[in-house]
Amino acid sequence: MVGLVAQVVQGRRVGVGELEEELVAAPKRGTRLLNLAMEELRSGTRSVAEAEARRVVETARLPKAVWNAWLYLPDGTFLACPDAYWVELGVALEVNSWAYHSSPEDLARTERRRLRMTAAGIVVVAVTPLEIREHPDRFIADLRQVIRQRTAAPPTELPDVEVRGSDGGAGEHRSA
Repeated sequence: MVGLVAQVVQGRRVGVGELEEELVAAPKRGTRLLNLAMEELRSGTRSVAEAEARRVVETARLPKAVWNAWLYLPDGTFLACPDAYWVELGVALEVNSWAYHSSPEDLARTERRRLRMTAAGIVVVAVTPLEIREHPDRFIADLRQVIRQRTAAPPTELPDVEVRGSDGGAGEHRSA
């Protein structure tokens, strides 16, 4: 259900707000799965794979991430929208599924986005949905190590990136 609802929203066929209004007005019977899907969208996740990643990350009690944060450089240039971003640490998580990264063009866009984030000083952690699903402990151990290393980094080594909201409506944050 998350995948279906996310596809409709990502395809710009309907906005999250419009779906919320319809859900409030609809009879309550038979809406449990749609309510669960909407909860994932409100949290900022845009796919089943991102929803799984969010659940695994939140269960591991890591620092709070902003999901699908819109990152901008100091001059106002849009940088990227990683799947998750740890504002105070300059760490981005990218869940790279075969469905959205299989064509040469998709792979080129993914690698270009990763290079732009890395050039801005962001540590990018790339993972597949399969890794999250089949080896969540290994995924969390690696992510926890990256976060531990960034926590120990001097503040001057952290990226100067501004977060201007997210798909989850997390608001504005600043990492200096």
